[in-house]
Amino acid sequence: MRRFGVRILLAIFLTLWNFSTVFSQPKWATQPPPASRQYLYGVGIAHGTKEAIRDQQRADDAARADIIRQVRVTVSSRLTTITTETSRQGIVYDTRQVVESAVSFTLEGAEIRERFYDKKNKTSYALARLNRQDAARRLGEKIRVAAIRADALIGQSDRHRAGGAVYRALVALLQAAEERASVEMEENVYRVLDSGSVDALLEEETGSTSPFAPGMAFIDGRIGGLLNGLVFTDVKGDRQSVRQGRVSEPVLARLTLGIKKNATPAGGFPVRFRISQGYGMVEPQGISGPDGGIALAIRRLTPGGASYSEVTAEIDTSTVRAQIPAGQAVRWLWRLGQIHSRFTFLPGEYGFEDGMAELAGRLVVAMPEKATVTVGRFTYADTRGAGPFTGPLRQHLGAGLAQTGRVRLVESSSYAVRTGPDDMEMLIRTAQTDGVVWGEYRET
Repeated sequence: MRRFGVRILLAIFLTLWNFSTVFSQPKWATQPPPASRQYLYGVGIAHGTKEAIRDQQRADDAARADIIRQVRVTVSSRLTTITTETSRQGIVYDTRQVVESAVSFTLEGAEIRERFYDKKNKTSYALARLNRQDAARRLGEKIRVAAIRADALIGQSDRHRAGGAVYRALVALLQAAEERASVEMEENVYRVLDSGSVDALLEEETGSTSPFAPGMAFIDGRIGGLLNGLVFTDVKGDRQSVRQGRVSEPVLARLTLGIKKNATPAGGFPVRFRISQGYGMVEPQGISGPDGGIALAIRRLTPGGASYSEVTAEIDTSTVRAQIPAGQAVRWLWRLGQIHSRFTFLPGEYGFEDGMAELAGRLVVAMPEKATVTVGRFTYADTRGAGPFTGPLRQHLGAGLAQTGRVRLVESSSYAVRTGPDDMEMLIRTAQTDGVVWGEYRET
């Protein structure tokens, strides 16, 4: 009988110990108030150290962080669809980083509603509450200010375009996009805080209209509409012969919005010219004039062994990037880079310098990219001695090789003339280069 009584007492003690363990923490620590349209709640727990005040502060911070976690999870779910749709355009969100940056603004209104200290287990608890409507209003004001600035830039763009300064109109639109994108994450957080429920938020369509006009979709549409109409028109000078490095007719490209009779000239655009077939020297860049026109200055142009030379006129995207260094311009650079025009030129009569440039172009065709080369001696006929053209040959051929951009010239003090394969290998080793260009010339 005594043993039975001891067992009953032991069972009662264990039961009471379990109850004391369960109730050593507040009910809201395991069952916090549910989120509502008005409030979000977060629970923080900090295990005890010798610094009680520090422990409670850690619990407070953890409670606020719990609210951040809830908002981040919701925004991340919302952005999953958006990221999938926009990744084809090169837009990828670092969700965790940008959301925490945006949410930190909302936590200014988070308050600690409850605290509890478990003396037995030396554990601190905290319950934080965020008035989601107040936080949404604070975020909304920040977004509204950015939207007003973006709208003012769109107005500037319209005035520039009406005055024929199309490039300045584009820059203003890119600046508007950057201004609006600076609060894009804040707007996603705003939607989370302002929505009646998470489920209702996630059911929204990706392209839902922003409550803060102008939205990014509107600005992107304006930029895309401008770029879609931007085109180079070949005016004159295409397919003419190059004679001694020059062309007889001016070469002019015109940049316009549209190609019909009522097309608008696109003035002020930075344009660069590059030799896309052959080698030579052209004026590398310029600015489209009020009529959209820009002239190409050719100093020397050879086909490099091909049947024609080609020069491409294109928008200088590096200049655009320098003027609008932030991220929104980068999204459109690939579109700008697709706007180009090509001019074809036929080979004609060569002068001495042109002939050397053409010879250099033919030589590098068989050489690997970025090879090193040195220019050796040129001798007259069978004399194996230098003639009056040795110096000019070396000088202009070296300059022609350098202009191709495919090889790197290396100066060498070894210019002895060799004739056999073994001698050539020795000369290459002596010059410490990938190849040596040398030869002889005769009268014709």
